[in-house]
Amino acid sequence: MNYFDILAALGEGAAHPGGFESTMQLLQDHAIPRDAHILEVGCGTGRTACCMAQMGYSMTAVDLNPVMINKAIKRAELQNVAVDFKIADATSLLFDAGQFDVVFVESVTLFVEIPAALQEYYRVLAGGGRLYDREMVQKKSHPELLHIMKGLYGNLCIPSILEWRPLMEEAGFENLEIWNRFEDKTPLALKDQHFHPDPLQMIDMDILYNCAAMDFLERNQAFFDQFGDYLSYSVFIGEKRG
Repeated sequence: MNYFDILAALGEGAAHPGGFESTMQLLQDHAIPRDAHILEVGCGTGRTACCMAQMGYSMTAVDLNPVMINKAIKRAELQNVAVDFKIADATSLLFDAGQFDVVFVESVTLFVEIPAALQEYYRVLAGGGRLYDREMVQKKSHPELLHIMKGLYGNLCIPSILEWRPLMEEAGFENLEIWNRFEDKTPLALKDQHFHPDPLQMIDMDILYNCAAMDFLERNQAFFDQFGDYLSYSVFIGEKRG
């Protein structure tokens, strides 16, 4: 059982840096036209996609984990919103070129082959379309950081903010912007639980008695306790030439 299987079993709806609050802040700061056709890559249990559908957007959302997709479909039914959920890999999307006005990504690209994913995001965007990609970044180096991350999540690297820019440019993106907010030092997961609880979180109760899963969560927390000051996050925004 890997990291994503555990998140799926827990029904996590906003397991990304900044949490659900930061997603809402981004949407407030960057007004996306209401007639935009949006693709969310790595939608998880569908919390963001369903929220954006409630806001009036035409939403398509993909994830590689079938349990996540099943819970996302159930969430959409409970919220009475229309989202086209599909199983797909970020590095090999199922869609024709130029199909979407916006590609929305939250803590996904880091876990796959970054250049391949960025090329796919670019391919499926229409001319003038925009990518919004929220990812963790490395603020400063530590000799053990990447080794421990690879053991936990399979990551091979965490680019710095400066290293993300050439990666996006090589994929073809222009007019690059970086968005972030660090107004509060409160642990973001705790803030989400207090201010933005997920009323439709669907927990598979067996996971709470899975020793391997609980051990992973403890090691995951220990990792952030030790290395939290070495990490941050940003949203990388790029545009496809029209």
